[in-house]
Parts: sequence; structure tokens; C-alpha cells
Amino acid sequence: MDVDKNTVWRIKKRYREEGIQSALTDKPRPSQPRKYTERHEAEIIAQACTKSPDGSKRWSLTLLTEEMRKKEGFETRHGKHIRSSRIQGRKTCDTGHQKKQHQFKYFPPKYFPMNEEKTIESKQLYKGKVVQLRADTVSLPNGRTKLREILVHPGAAAIVPLINEKLLVVEQYRAAVGRKTLEIPAGTLEEGESPEECAKRELIEETGFSASKWDKLTAYYPSPGYSSEIIHIFTASGLEKVSDAEAELPIQYVELKEVHAKIKTGEIKDSKTIIGVLMAI
Repeated sequence: MDVDKNTVWRIKKRYREEGIQSALTDKPRPSQPRKYTERHEAEIIAQACTKSPDGSKRWSLTLLTEEMRKKEGFETRHGKHIRSSRIQGRKTCDTGHQKKQHQFKYFPPKYFPMNEEKTIESKQLYKGKVVQLRADTVSLPNGRTKLREILVHPGAAAIVPLINEKLLVVEQYRAAVGRKTLEIPAGTLEEGESPEECAKRELIEETGFSASKWDKLTAYYPSPGYSSEIIHIFTASGLEKVSDAEAELPIQYVELKEVHAKIKTGEIKDSKTIIGVLMAI
């Protein structure tokens, strides 16, 4: 591991001045529990100033995380585990012929408050029939602010309908991608409607079938980076044709083996269909 020499020298000099042996050479006695002190912080800072695994001279979060995980079991000066302490330091890296210093802050991975973004301001940009778009200004744990563009969606339900060892799928044109797609039946939750109620309604509306047996497979976020939409997937069996219901979409009966082939070849690209089929079959 190539530790930046300048950083190591600064750390050693600091501890020489304070009369403390450097953490880089100090080996703890096996019989004594090791305390998590500034010396270990200095060691981690030095370890962070290394070449990353791909060979580039930059701060490696992976290496720093590994070092922190090794130290998580250590006691603090007060005999408690680390909870919110930050390790602050500087690293030196070569960029061309000049050296630049970069400030970094690090939380121990076990206690990294990734879910503690606080919304400072929220502004609605668009309100449609199904979705809304809003812009949130949030405060990050490190004090910085960011703009989050969020698509608010009421959620949806999807159905994997099985009949005689075949999968019932619907064909519909999707304007967003400009092509026809093969998908399992699905639809958006209406106000006050449960996912299972939505699934039963959508199956009848889109295919003209009802089912006698329902099982929930899973629920997942298709795009959590910018959307609040959650899709609930069910399996439906014991299908029966509803006499007074007409299918809104063209339907197909596809052999289960053929469905897998269509997924592999890319003919089926819809995420809820892929997840539902692979979990149900």
C-alpha cells in the first residue's frame, strides 16, 4: 500500500512534538484492549492517502471504509462505541506537476446518517392527473444543500396471471418509449384503494378475467432516485372469464419457457414484468 509520504511525515512530526509514538508503528499489547484515540484517526487518514485499487492517485472511500470497519469494535476514551464522531483530515494527491490538498469528512459506515436529509424548502412545479413534480431543497449531514427533483406517484399494482401453464400478458403502446411492449397487467392505485383491490380491478379491466386465488409476491421501488412510486406485484391463478367484461387491451398467452427467452433476448424490457415472472416461476 503506497501511503503518501508527505502525509505520513506530517502525522509523525505531530506526534513526535507531542511525545507520542506514531500510530503507524505503534503495536498494541494483546493483553490490553485498544482505545480509539486520535492516533488511530491519524492512521486512518494516512491509509486514506493511498493509490486507489484502479491505480489512480485519489482518496479511496473503499480503503477508508475497510479501515473503519476494523476499528468499529474499539472503545472510545469514554468506553463507548463510536456513534457520530467525524474523522477530518487532508490528503495530498498528484495532479500533473502540482499537488493539491483536498478536505474530506468521514462518518463510520455503521452509523453513517444517510437517511437524515432534512427538507428546507419544497416547491410544487407541476400537478397532473396521475403524478406531481416537486423540487425539494434538502440539507445533507455534512451541512451542504442539494436540490432534489421528485416525482410523486400514488403507487401501482401488477399481476402475474397464470392459466394452464401459460402467462397472460397484454400488449400496449407506450408513448414514453415510442414502441409497443409486452407486459403483465397493471394499473395505478386510485384514492383510498388498497393494492390488492387495485390488482383485482385492473385484471378485469385489462384482460376480462377474474381470479380465485391471489398471493402477494413483493413490492419494489422502480426508480427511487427521483420517484416515490412503489409497485405491488401479485400472482393470480384460477382465472375465469367475466361474462360482462371486455378486455381493454390485446392479450396473449405465452408459454413460461418462452417468457424467459423473451426476457433474455430483450423483447420484454418492462421491469415489473421481469421481476414478477422471475419471482413467480
